[in-house]
Amino acid sequence: MSNFKTGGTFSSPHLFLLFIMLIYIQTPPINNSNKIPHLIEHCVHNKDNLLFNEYFSRCSIKSQTFYWYTKFDILNYDVNDFIMSIESPFTLDIVKKELRALNTELEENLFTMKLRKIVERELNLDVSNRIFVNDLVKYHKQYYNNSHYVVTDDKYNIVKCWIKIIRPSERKFNLLKKIRKKISNEMNNVIIINYNNWKDQVLMHFVEVLVDSWIEYNDRYINWKYYYPCSCMIEWNSYIAISIPHYDLNISKAFFEETKKYYAKQFINWDTWENKIINLLYINQLPTDDEVADFITNLQYTMVFALIRYVW
Repeated sequence: MSNFKTGGTFSSPHLFLLFIMLIYIQTPPINNSNKIPHLIEHCVHNKDNLLFNEYFSRCSIKSQTFYWYTKFDILNYDVNDFIMSIESPFTLDIVKKELRALNTELEENLFTMKLRKIVERELNLDVSNRIFVNDLVKYHKQYYNNSHYVVTDDKYNIVKCWIKIIRPSERKFNLLKKIRKKISNEMNNVIIINYNNWKDQVLMHFVEVLVDSWIEYNDRYINWKYYYPCSCMIEWNSYIAISIPHYDLNISKAFFEETKKYYAKQFINWDTWENKIINLLYINQLPTDDEVADFITNLQYTMVFALIRYVW
């Protein structure tokens, strides 16, 4: 298991003051919607009528809400003070103001709109449900506490972890379904698998890298066409989906083996390390570096293409 500390507070309130730290919080959706955790992300560590000299101490803090977790990037800010801040109650006035900003963000998020067209029927995504203040308060108390926190450095090495880690059982991946949807005049093939093992997430991320590499190699270096990354992987609490464009995916075994080497090499200095944190946040499983490396090394061409050919 990775070497990190669990529980408690940081030994010195200024220990990490000059470093970039990442704070992850398990914030599961309610009724398949992450609007409440998203709104709370907007409200915590916020202040009404902020003075300009206070602004510059806060502007280095960035935050994002994903389907199952919220992430804060903090720079030059004490970690303990920040955690105390986000656990503090926020005012109703801030909720009203941030709700307007959130609604605008959701309306303008074209990626979310496209994603909903692909999978909303299958996974019942919903971002339009009403917000009640009591639900916000209850959710904030339930999840903004150290039973749901992971703190890492900017290289995704865990510094503090309060989440209970579960050792996963071995199993084969379970393919759920194939979906074909036409979006923005492009044909996207979407596959969904069950998500209850860290290997599911690593496998699908490898498939995303493999497909994008194959398309870039052919478009950019064989056919001399413009290329842009075009597959997309999304995790949910029980599923992982990947959207793959309509393309000739007759990938050779030699290309597959080279992609494995590339993936394994990049694993030591790539944000692929964040995949370990994502598995911890979603399913409380934390593979070691060696476990991930062994899994990638032992991936079989026939096994991976049983997945890819399902949409090809």
